[in-house]
Amino acid sequence: MVVNSGDLPMLYTRIMNTTALDYAALEAQAHAVANHMMAERAKVDLYYLASYILGGEDVLDPRVHGPLCRALRPLLFYKDPSAIDGIEFPTDYGYPDEHGMPTDAEKIEFFAWQGKFMPDSQTGVAEDKFDAQLNKILALMPRGTLKSTVITIAFTIQWHLNFPEDRVLIDSETFTKSKAFLTEITGHYETNKKLRTIYATLYKNEDGSPMRPNQNEKNDTWSTEALNLSCRTRKRKEPSIDCAGIGVTKNGMHYDLVIGDDLHSEMNTREREPIEKVKEHYKLIYSLLEPGASLAIIGTRWDDDDLYQMIIDEQKG
Repeated sequence: MVVNSGDLPMLYTRIMNTTALDYAALEAQAHAVANHMMAERAKVDLYYLASYILGGEDVLDPRVHGPLCRALRPLLFYKDPSAIDGIEFPTDYGYPDEHGMPTDAEKIEFFAWQGKFMPDSQTGVAEDKFDAQLNKILALMPRGTLKSTVITIAFTIQWHLNFPEDRVLIDSETFTKSKAFLTEITGHYETNKKLRTIYATLYKNEDGSPMRPNQNEKNDTWSTEALNLSCRTRKRKEPSIDCAGIGVTKNGMHYDLVIGDDLHSEMNTREREPIEKVKEHYKLIYSLLEPGASLAIIGTRWDDDDLYQMIIDEQKG
């Protein structure tokens, strides 16, 4: 082919336009792959979700919160415990991502360190206490250790990245506290760009467009007490996330995950009657779980004969 010198500028423009289009397509594909990888990891790595996606990088400690996140993973896989095999991350064993997966020797060293803080450490044996068959957990931690940030906030969000139709109940000492937890979750859904990107990657509208968590807020439940996420396709009497508190009944409702966050405080552990009231409330909430569903109770000890001791005694029995 003979090209006249006068045609060169036009030919160059066509080549550059084509190359630009190719680069744009490649860039879009790279972003799509990156978003997909980010979404898939957030679905199974709670520490990654709580720190990198939800903004806890500067306050969460892999040595403290990494194992906590790992301990919650079986609850996420309660429908198929075998699917958890092979899923592990450096933070599961107290190491940051940049360390890479620890060696077997490093894992044993971590289990030995962790054993110092376990109630049954009398044996002195360093062993992994992880149980992939668990669907219920009691997490007792001091105040200010960010247990609500990891479990009540991040784990609730992670749950719906995996189970769009499920119903989660957030329970606490008061209805007001439960609503405060929901307010924080709602804030992430409405304004957290990373989370909204993950959500849009996992869930699409019928026309293929990215789905926003709150796109139905004008004609569906989206309030300070409950919300329905846009990923839900089934009409159910229970919302995607619901709130409860001691004295607030949810008779007739059923949930796939219940999180009881600080059912006890210094206010309801001073006398025997309010302590017993918390225990009765727990029994009622427990009855709202779907068969085989998951339950997470988190709190701080205030009395030797509180709800948490009752749960420990029942487990021993």
